[in-house]
Amino acid sequence: MNKLYIGITIIVVIFILVFLHWLWVHRKFKKRKQELLKEYPNGVKWKSSAIALNLFFGFFSWLYTYRKDKWKFWLTLLLLIIIGIYGSEQSLREAGYITWIISLVDHIRRPKEFYWSYYTPKTARMTQKLDEA
Repeated sequence: MNKLYIGITIIVVIFILVFLHWLWVHRKFKKRKQELLKEYPNGVKWKSSAIALNLFFGFFSWLYTYRKDKWKFWLTLLLLIIIGIYGSEQSLREAGYITWIISLVDHIRRPKEFYWSYYTPKTARMTQKLDEA
């Protein structure tokens, strides 16, 4: 069988598994959403979403937590642009794999409380509406 078909099949299977896991996590916590918003007043983001974004978009997953990770995103983007201009195609490919692994490890090592207590203006407005009700 062609290597391209095997690669595409593996990517599709990983995508389906990650999506099912994401769906399971969000259904599990949907009932607890009000409790979580009271416990973590700045709102809730999900670790599984960060990992799923990383699997498909690499270092662009740092945009999910931009307020904390903007320096990582811009530094990585700058380095990849420099490598793309002055390096070879193989060095750019290797740098892409390395940044993908680094960002994946970065999201995996963080505790779920980091994502649950991550501040965004939208979740702050949601919390205000809960306090008013």
